[in-house]
Amino acid sequence: MDIRLTRGPGGGIRILRKVYVDSQVVPVPGAYIEDSAWKDPKLPKRITCSLTGNYYHIEFETVKLKSEGASDEEERIYRFHGWKSPEAWPL
Repeated sequence: MDIRLTRGPGGGIRILRKVYVDSQVVPVPGAYIEDSAWKDPKLPKRITCSLTGNYYHIEFETVKLKSEGASDEEERIYRFHGWKSPEAWPL
């Protein structure tokens, strides 16, 4: 799953990704997704199925934050819950 975090009013986007390797759940359009980093389940923006790659890619709306500090804190929370930045890919 991918989450995009904006970096305050100046713009810029930070992408974080989390992979669930032990899950047998198949995502379907209209289903909300839960994660330990979120207070409430989120509705995916897009679900892509790769039959040749044997994976699902789930994308969510961009999380828009008011300041650079808020973005840093949000990223810290996501990382604590197992989300990783592109530098850490492949997961």
